[in-house]
Amino acid sequence: MDVKQHEKEHNRIIEQINEIDLDQCDPVSIAKAEYLYAKARIIAYKIAGHYKAEQKYYEAQAEIQQGLGYKKIRRGEMEDYKDMKAAADAQYLSRITKGKQLAEAAKYEGLYTQWKGIADTYQDAVNALKDLIKAIKDGE
Repeated sequence: MDVKQHEKEHNRIIEQINEIDLDQCDPVSIAKAEYLYAKARIIAYKIAGHYKAEQKYYEAQAEIQQGLGYKKIRRGEMEDYKDMKAAADAQYLSRITKGKQLAEAAKYEGLYTQWKGIADTYQDAVNALKDLIKAIKDGE
């Protein structure tokens, strides 16, 4: 399942949760909400994992591209930089490519952090529902 399908599944589960009226304090409804939050949490972690993998990919590409750029500049293989073969020049210029890749990685890092936070929030919701079920049982 790709990330877009996971997001659709996540949204479907959230719609199901929103249909449950927790004001009724019906233990079966609360248990169902707890179950759905757990499912949503699993999917949110899958989405977070996807974005973490993308982040790591672009970070790795940054290192690779920097190294390749350094070699090309030192060998004089880059047309725009033929007159800059010094190690310091090559090191500096190769960082441009690395920076572009790291900027792309940062986008995915933000999405990873966002989805991990969403997943963690669902655990808090599950814990609150457990407390609610306990309160109902203690009140009987």
